[in-house]
Amino acid sequence: MDYEQSGQDGLFDAAYSDVVQPPHYRLSSQLLTWVVVAVVWAHEAAVAYLLFGVLGAMSAAFVTWVPLQQPSGRKVPIAYVACSFVSLLAIHQLQAMLDSPAAFGLWLKVLHVSLVLPKIAYMVMPTQCRVDATPLYAALGIAIVAWHFYLGTLQAYAWPQTACQLSINCDMVLCSLITVYAVGKRFGLPGAALAAAAIPIISPGAVLAFYLARVHLPASHAEAVTRFQVWASQRKRISTPSRRPRSAATECPSTGGPEMNRGLASLTPTVASMAAAQGTHSEQQPQSTWMNLGLWTDGSGYDEACQRLAMRLGSSILAPGDAVLACGCGYGDELHYFKDTFGVRHITGIDVNADAAVQFSPQHNVRLLHLSTDAISSKFPQEFFNKIISLDNVYHYADKEVFFRSAAAHLPFLGKARNLL
Repeated sequence: MDYEQSGQDGLFDAAYSDVVQPPHYRLSSQLLTWVVVAVVWAHEAAVAYLLFGVLGAMSAAFVTWVPLQQPSGRKVPIAYVACSFVSLLAIHQLQAMLDSPAAFGLWLKVLHVSLVLPKIAYMVMPTQCRVDATPLYAALGIAIVAWHFYLGTLQAYAWPQTACQLSINCDMVLCSLITVYAVGKRFGLPGAALAAAAIPIISPGAVLAFYLARVHLPASHAEAVTRFQVWASQRKRISTPSRRPRSAATECPSTGGPEMNRGLASLTPTVASMAAAQGTHSEQQPQSTWMNLGLWTDGSGYDEACQRLAMRLGSSILAPGDAVLACGCGYGDELHYFKDTFGVRHITGIDVNADAAVQFSPQHNVRLLHLSTDAISSKFPQEFFNKIISLDNVYHYADKEVFFRSAAAHLPFLGKARNLL
């Protein structure tokens, strides 16, 4: 009110200038760096949250978003990457430009535009490239910690003297509480306590960034492993091509049982003949996508070795009429193989690789879903499967005990779960 009555212009700039004056810049900069991370965190929220937060009360906007919104997606539009670091640069420049009102106003506009622009860009171009947010969150966390320590903004706080400074203090406290709440919601009381202890040391923005990186890390790791497996299997397939078939006894000695002998007869030397042996899906999936470590014998090609490993697992547990869940099935070659070789009634594969489900060619009673093993209990009716198998992938699971407990709880009495490697 007093400012307006004085006849001066630039009330918005003057309010920000008031809260970034030494020593209040220490706290204000921590709030602003938190906002940079929170904007990426809320990239799926309605634009009203962002506009209300940037132009109004940041904590009031986000406190309504956190409890209602599902965990934010791991993939974020690429515009958030550049704009996040431009925002950090603008925050740094605010205090440096206090003596130049024109430059201060310019950097203040750059900050707000950088915060809002990614959301607008996504609304205009929803098909823009998306990137993994895990390294972005980690990089933001490291940059925020290093920057605050370098500038000494984590030192003693100054008591607010003006209404603007008091408002920033209140926002800072509430945004810190939002961070503690979000961490506690995911990791319980120990996680919330750790976050509360870390906030005064490394800043709320860094805590939020590292928390989000930790949340998305398992999925990012799984994607990286899948990409490596695809690359490695392609190289192995080229370096050890399938050879002409030999007799079943020569290829792999029988371990007993008619299913084993029948499956050994289906081992074939080439991708084309292998697809033909797998039934009607051959026309839809002419290219082999096996990715396991394989069960090797002298003269084996890569695809033959992969099929042989699948045979070793299938012959130990599968029988005609089974209802099978195959966990971590990759691109699904094993699903068709198990169905055709062992005559199972139906088989469902699940894999964390979304691309696998998209590329898979379903067959009657053969399907592949984009799911993690954590979803077994929630996505499938109890006792829907009587056999749960996992071919060469359990060692990737973050919590193997949880997987086995979930599988055992889902199976009917006398049902079986089996993994190989």
